[in-house]
Amino acid sequence: MLEVFRDLVRRVLVEDGAQDLVEYAFLGAFVATAGMLALNAIGPTIGQVYASWMDPNSGTPSLWAPPEPSAGS
Repeated sequence: MLEVFRDLVRRVLVEDGAQDLVEYAFLGAFVATAGMLALNAIGPTIGQVYASWMDPNSGTPSLWAPPEPSAGS
């Protein structure tokens, strides 16, 4: 039984067949974490900018006013 455990430990430490998969998993976790932190950091700012565009009386965007329709063609 001890020989089987030694062989298992030796294979885990020596073989590197799945090393690239582990590296991709770490890279994916890093990208996901960085994206989550970036969105959490800029989210309130985007909300404040969008709120500044809203007309408090009507609740609609106030920076865009469509042109008046023409009388006829």
